[in-house]
Amino acid sequence: MAEYIDILLTEAGEELQDNGSGDFKTGDASNQLMYYIIKSGKGNWKEFPLVGVSIDQFINADISQYVLSSIISAQLRVDVFNRAKVDASEFPSVLRVNKTEFKFEDE
Repeated sequence: MAEYIDILLTEAGEELQDNGSGDFKTGDASNQLMYYIIKSGKGNWKEFPLVGVSIDQFINADISQYVLSSIISAQLRVDVFNRAKVDASEFPSVLRVNKTEFKFEDE
């Protein structure tokens, strides 16, 4: 998977990480980007208006894990994640993309 270098956010995603010298911490932000693509909806990204899954709408929906995996994979491919392996077998409690687990149920 491609490494996406950007400014890193805290675990809660609400604040920028500090590198210890008062500057922003940068690094591999691939997981952050995947999370925000999955969480956001179409039209939320000004530069890419067709990107976004709006995962919240699928939490209590009657949708197969295969269809959900296909939707997420397609959206991740639109950006930089050409080889994302999505496992929605335990959704909504856990959604796996490659080796990263995302939880949307408790938000």
